[in-house]
Amino acid sequence: MSIEFDVTEAVEEIRWALAAHGFAPRDADFTDFQNGADSTLRFKVGTKYGEVTVQIVREDRPVEPIRATNSEALVRVINRVDALAAAHNRALK
Repeated sequence: MSIEFDVTEAVEEIRWALAAHGFAPRDADFTDFQNGADSTLRFKVGTKYGEVTVQIVREDRPVEPIRATNSEALVRVINRVDALAAAHNRALK
């Protein structure tokens, strides 16, 4: 049984998760997110061929891509984003 994976909804859920930690778009096309003026941790969100990819960028260097092609993977992506963003915010305080 195949369940349709809506990448538009998936991207929106990832954006909500980032916003919950204070990460906002830093560009006009809403693909690159950072927390205020701090660019030491950024998340680049993109889609291609039914896949959502979040590229984690630290100190302007790509560190790791995380991908979702189904709902279960989306949950893992959001959990990873939540964990990284929360840890980063704690370190800033």
